[in-house]
Amino acid sequence: VRAAGLDGGLEGKRIIVQGLGNVGYHAARFLRNEDGAKIVGIVERDGALLDPTGLDVDDVKSYMSEHGGIRGYPSGRLERNGARALEAPCDILLPAALEGQITTRNALPPMRRT
Repeated sequence: VRAAGLDGGLEGKRIIVQGLGNVGYHAARFLRNEDGAKIVGIVERDGALLDPTGLDVDDVKSYMSEHGGIRGYPSGRLERNGARALEAPCDILLPAALEGQITTRNALPPMRRT
């Protein structure tokens, strides 16, 4: 925790969730409601929503159920290439959908990529 420049708590931490299915949705809700974390990004198959002020996970999930995806959601910024959102500024990245999404290409700082 110290090496990453974090303190021991989750309050106010910026979280990006990849996948708002069963695992991602409940984890995001719990982290926001119980720990005070801020969900600043949600990555889905049709893009990613990014909002540095935080996203309402329940509202996004409801919108997805009604519209089949996140495109057109009225809050936040849509990043059409969801993979780019995996590199957006955050304290915690929660990969809760497709496997193999975290690679040396998107996990290492630009100066260490080969």
